[in-house]
Amino acid sequence: MNANPPPRPRFSSRRPPLWRATARRGQPGGLPRFTTGSARDAINLRWNYTNEINLVTGEWTRAGYRAPACYVTNASPLVKATFSVAPTNLPVVRLFAETFAAVGGFAVTNVSFSNGAASNVVLSTRSATTNCVLKETLDLTWKAVVSNETEIVTNILGKTDGHVFYTILDKPKLPWTDSEIANTNVWVSALEFVITNACEGKTTKHTALSAIPTFLFSSNSLTYDTTNGRAHFIVGSSFDLTRYISPNGGNRLVNCYDQAHGVAFLGATLGIDSTISVMDPFGYLNPVPIVGIGICNNPFFSSPDATVRNQYCDENDSDREYFIRHCFVLRGGFVFDACAGPEIGTNTLASYVSTVVDVSTTNEQEQVYYDNTTWPPTLKTLQFGNTANCGPISFTLKVK
Repeated sequence: MNANPPPRPRFSSRRPPLWRATARRGQPGGLPRFTTGSARDAINLRWNYTNEINLVTGEWTRAGYRAPACYVTNASPLVKATFSVAPTNLPVVRLFAETFAAVGGFAVTNVSFSNGAASNVVLSTRSATTNCVLKETLDLTWKAVVSNETEIVTNILGKTDGHVFYTILDKPKLPWTDSEIANTNVWVSALEFVITNACEGKTTKHTALSAIPTFLFSSNSLTYDTTNGRAHFIVGSSFDLTRYISPNGGNRLVNCYDQAHGVAFLGATLGIDSTISVMDPFGYLNPVPIVGIGICNNPFFSSPDATVRNQYCDENDSDREYFIRHCFVLRGGFVFDACAGPEIGTNTLASYVSTVVDVSTTNEQEQVYYDNTTWPPTLKTLQFGNTANCGPISFTLKVK
């Protein structure tokens, strides 16, 4: 090797390197947006309902700022970075980065410097993103390839640490959006919750969505409201996802509407489309597990008006309570329910209803009653267990 190797490019302490995902918003100085909406662009995120992610200086800075980047599966992301070198008279340096994570780091790129600085350098990953839902925290080892006459020297510049990548299955679905700097951008807090607790490693939308009611039913410290059966996380036109995913979120009572919105909205963060559906009327229950309660066929046993005070009673007891209506999630004809079951996408609507709804006697098949909202009162009949009474929910909620 030449006794006097070429100068070693380095990250300057005067101008720390910035690691930036593709620019989803306008760059400082009025630079245009970059690959917005393409398969190589990152998903727009915010920390939570209240706080945006500050991307003025990028997702990673030497000064200590760390923000995650999010991509869809099997994508080939582009990112932007800012570098500096010393001595400042190096015109072109071939830079690349290595990591043991799924994307393999960044490919060799010719970086042109002006007065020791190179801004908004476009880098491509060495390989595609993973094929499954994933969170990765990784370090990048940066290297430079410098030619000196006939010799090539590879210099290790150092590491940048704490890069966080999320991989999701598709672009986020409603109520989330991928527009720039919007309060409907997917929250990092929601991704953390759904990926680390339920969906990491899932490769299909069906298996990922199946994992969500499993977790929400058994591991999110939620209990069905057996007194009133009312929603506790739906406030006006909003679903309080902030409190729903917080283990210290106060009241942990839920009903079927809370659970259905939890399943659908968390699935939507991963790009899973589904339909929140209501069956009205629903009917008496066969003995089924109810979230936080256990086996139950008398869901309102705590109500002051309840005649039967046991959560499980004789199936022919005419005084036991029933679900006047029930809310759950449908996708591809299959039911996902974090309230009763849980249902994880193995039953069609018809098989789900036949499993959950008790229509073994005439009394359980229908109820005849007088509707006192009219005068004179009108005789009406509730027909239970009829899947024709199921349809999509008629109002739209936003997350808060």
